[in-house]
Amino acid sequence: MMNNLLIKVLLLSFSSSIIALIIFAIKPFVKFTLSKTWMYYIWLAVILRLLIPYSPKNNIMRSLYNFIESNNQILSVSSNASIDSNVGSYIGIAWLSIAAVLIIKKVISYQVYTRYIKANRKEIDNENIVRIFSEVCKEMRIENRIGLYSYKMINCPMLIGFLKPYIVLPETMLNTTHDLRYILVHEITHHKRKDFLYKWLIQIILCVYFFNPVVYLIRDVVNKYCELSCDEMLISKLDKHGKKAYGSALISALEINSDLKQHTAVSLMLCEDVKQIKERLDAILQYRQEANIIIVYTFMLTCLICLCSVYIGVYAGGCCICI
Repeated sequence: MMNNLLIKVLLLSFSSSIIALIIFAIKPFVKFTLSKTWMYYIWLAVILRLLIPYSPKNNIMRSLYNFIESNNQILSVSSNASIDSNVGSYIGIAWLSIAAVLIIKKVISYQVYTRYIKANRKEIDNENIVRIFSEVCKEMRIENRIGLYSYKMINCPMLIGFLKPYIVLPETMLNTTHDLRYILVHEITHHKRKDFLYKWLIQIILCVYFFNPVVYLIRDVVNKYCELSCDEMLISKLDKHGKKAYGSALISALEINSDLKQHTAVSLMLCEDVKQIKERLDAILQYRQEANIIIVYTFMLTCLICLCSVYIGVYAGGCCICI
């Protein structure tokens, strides 16, 4: 059983890596054409490939294997060939143990971090800030209550939690409400898009496929486009003055400094580093509404990648995962 599970994981990792490398290959050609939102969500095709062990009977990997075998380009492999049962079991147990430890470590680390924040946060009672926050929640049709707190040891606004979400602001940000509306809209946009769940999916993938370097590249690009796509969604509703004000809010958030390390793995923050803020500012200045032809192109490319993700399959000399 452990032997079969290990084979399935390796095959899923291999086929998913091919899809990921295809997306990385086309990214330079489409990053100035397609939306940041597309660049953010398209990675779900790879993530679902990694998580769901489904493959049609007739798939690309199986056809490729049969083609190579028929042309005698590789040594014939018996259909019942498998990793030695004892060796495979030991490797499988080691993989499962490491994955379990990594998941437990991430959960405990997150729990410790959030408890520390909860123990030291202060509920914001400034009437002006509370009024702005209430207006933003009403405008964005937020039905469930989102908490609003401050904490002096953070350097960026952040959204924490899913079932009981709350926004934490640096205390230094409470001195002025000039940029506060844009900051709150940004964090609530993360909440509405369920980015918290997306980030946890990424963390699960990192733990299960810790041996695959491609998943770390996926994590980095998803984190990057999480913020860029959130900016894009926000500025699509702003005029020229609003875009300028939002850019000013990003710069203001960057200027706030602290010595506390943020738990960026699953918390959602407004600012990262100077390089990313510069890229986000450039994206704000260059933002244009998508033309209809681009929307059609995006739809067709999405369908193609999703079909590739499904039909690439997982097959190795008679070992085919299918439902």
